Amino acid sequence: MNYKQYLVELIKKTAADEDDPGEIPINPSRIQGPPAPPRTRPAPGAASFAQGNPQVKKMQQALMDLSQAVVSQINIKQLGDPNAQQQQQGEAAGRDSFNNFITKSYLRNSDVPGVEFDPDHSKTQMNQKTPSTPTRMGVVMDTMSRIGGSKQEEVVDGRWGPRTNAGLHNAYALAYSLMGLANDFKLKITSFDQEKLTKLKQLIPEHENDMPVLSRIEAAPIIAEYLRGIQGMYNEIKQGVLEKPAYRASIEGDQPFATYEKAGSHLTPQQIEAINTAFANKLQVYNKPISVTDLLNADAFKAWIQKNVPQVPPENVLAQLKRQVSTSMRDTKALSERE
Repeated sequence: MNYKQYLVELIKKTAADEDDPGEIPINPSRIQGPPAPPRTRPAPGAASFAQGNPQVKKMQQALMDLSQAVVSQINIKQLGDPNAQQQQQGEAAGRDSFNNFITKSYLRNSDVPGVEFDPDHSKTQMNQKTPSTPTRMGVVMDTMSRIGGSKQEEVVDGRWGPRTNAGLHNAYALAYSLMGLANDFKLKITSFDQEKLTKLKQLIPEHENDMPVLSRIEAAPIIAEYLRGIQGMYNEIKQGVLEKPAYRASIEGDQPFATYEKAGSHLTPQQIEAINTAFANKLQVYNKPISVTDLLNADAFKAWIQKNVPQVPPENVLAQLKRQVSTSMRDTKALSERE
């Protein structure tokens, strides 16, 4: 009896006696039904990943440790602490401003873009996150720390989902910005380098599902090691720049890095011409010549930006200009010493 005949007999039997169909003596060995689907084993590590992979947990913990190290340095809570002294609140505001300067001038230019999620902790669904370009270091670090599943974001759950992937993007962007900052301040870093940054970039997918589960599990411990290196680099910069007495006045807001006189320049036309001659063809910002005349006041500076590099934030132009002026001054000093 084939499978079709068996079904026909079963239907007839049921129709003949609906109240008590009884048992139909059938030899199972004679039934030739459709083949059973093949048994498939889950890919090695897939079940572990679904339940929370331990290697991914270690990577997530390294992400949270890194974000905490940065947040502790900023100590933004002092701004709103009614018990904090006015000086402490001012220092916190200065540190926050300087870290936001790093975010806008370095971090947002990373070749692996960072991201800010909405800092409202009541918004736990991904469609509520409203991702945007980084502007504030505190929000970027908040995004990095909220890597767990819905409603338990600040928990290492061992699942490499969209939150964790966003955290990794921010970690790379932070490393990128710290290396740029260290280079500008001529600070030698021992805990991280360009080669590690390049390798880290290769391990972070644009979207988490772009990388197979097994590949993510294999990459997790390597990334965790790099994240610890980034934290070490941050500590080196913290000691060499952020907490160095020579820079603290500017970082904490007592002495701004750059200011403009609202009323304009007090230089005479002859003095301006002399300075322009001294720096002629020496100052190039984003491969565009800039003169002292373009820097006499904020309006002149804004006009130069609008004409030459309208897409570049003013903070970036100032940072480039500062490096150019420093280089020109060193070259001039070295030349005068040789003469």
